[in-house]
Amino acid sequence: DVLLKDRSLNVQRTKNGYARRIPLTKRLQGVLVTYLKVRGIVEETDYLFLTEHNRPLSIRQIQYNLRYYGERSGVGAEVQVSPHTFRRSFAKNKIKAGVDVFRIQALMGHSDLEMLKRYVDIYSTDLDDVIERGI
Repeated sequence: DVLLKDRSLNVQRTKNGYARRIPLTKRLQGVLVTYLKVRGIVEETDYLFLTEHNRPLSIRQIQYNLRYYGERSGVGAEVQVSPHTFRRSFAKNKIKAGVDVFRIQALMGHSDLEMLKRYVDIYSTDLDDVIERGI
């Protein structure tokens, strides 16, 4: 569910079966408003992202499109481009920005910190930076 006034998504169908609220940035809210104006209201479906024939995008289509555009842009030659990589990068970038792990855990929808640890590899260079900054 897209809740534009609340600037959030309410994801009903999750991997663990628990619905959760995901906040949106103001910029992403604006992009979604524009997307919905261009796409229009499709009464036959509750899905947000549709094909040109108004059918829901499948998981495979999303994975394929990310890989395709990653290769086309040249990014795919340097790193893997996939939904999983996006999640892992999101978590690591939030940690590097100083967001506390409990908030990241809530944003990611993980039930405990062990799951979050699987997503975030802390490399030795990150540890070197922490020592230098005195954090």
